[in-house]
Amino acid sequence: MAAASHSGPSGVSGNIKFWDVRSSEIAWEIKEKTDCFSDVTISDSLSAIFKIGINSGEASYIDFRRIDSNNSWNYFGGMKKPMNGKKEGLGCKIESHGN
Repeated sequence: MAAASHSGPSGVSGNIKFWDVRSSEIAWEIKEKTDCFSDVTISDSLSAIFKIGINSGEASYIDFRRIDSNNSWNYFGGMKKPMNGKKEGLGCKIESHGN
């Protein structure tokens, strides 16, 4: 996995890329423009990618077993909070420790 976020005149955007180590090709890519990530981590045992949104400060995840072309994030605690542009997730970190 490789992840990076970039800030520019049009706002913050980010990419998460998954590489196939056998072929050295990109296997899957997620492009973020709405609520880019402050930090991202993967849990192999839970088959999920977790992120902290830079604008909302919300923790969310994508289930690898149900990933689709929409790349829709599932937010913890129900509905997604509206974006207010305050960058409440700036500097937040998320880590996975085993399970």
